[in-house]
Amino acid sequence: VTGDIHIGGVILQAVEKMGVSRDWSDHAIWWQQKRLWLLKTNWTLDKYGVSADALLFYPQRKPIILSPNQRSLRVRVCFSSTTFSACAEVCNVLGIFRKKMTLKGYNQNWVMLKATNLSCYSKEDARGESLLLLGLKGCEVIPDVNISSQKFCIRLLVPSPDGMNEVYLRCDDEQQYARWMAGCRLAAKGRTMDSSYEEVQSVLSFLSLQK
Repeated sequence: VTGDIHIGGVILQAVEKMGVSRDWSDHAIWWQQKRLWLLKTNWTLDKYGVSADALLFYPQRKPIILSPNQRSLRVRVCFSSTTFSACAEVCNVLGIFRKKMTLKGYNQNWVMLKATNLSCYSKEDARGESLLLLGLKGCEVIPDVNISSQKFCIRLLVPSPDGMNEVYLRCDDEQQYARWMAGCRLAAKGRTMDSSYEEVQSVLSFLSLQK
């Protein structure tokens, strides 16, 4: 296959090569080297950053053995889900009540974009160890903007071995939003802010159309 083929196309070719008539809907592509499920079937291999690495066609749901109260239970779990989602699914299967968790507030943190990595710090001077470090290459960048209410946010879906990390960035104004949106978009493509001018202008032009 070539890098411009979509994940859905890779799956289709795999099914055709095997020539076995069965339900393949639970199967997905597993990237062994990065320990990552390639679940976005509309993404190309290039967008995920796959080159000559080995890809495996695996079922997402597999049985695991649980031992609650010294009893052994065999439960099928979706391995492509996050750990939290998988635990919630098991609780539903076993009829275990899950307490609702609410976020009563949030702490203000500072973020820095360097090359294609996003770092989060508890202080503005960005000294010491970062609270969070995410590689944005291959991530999905989603605008969350409301001009009338002065809401300038960016939603990031960042692939990880446990699934997708979801991150929200809040900007103070249009100019800050345009710079960050441009930087995140470029980082998602594996590029740096050195070539951000045209991207910033594109974001500002889009915002002007919303007024």
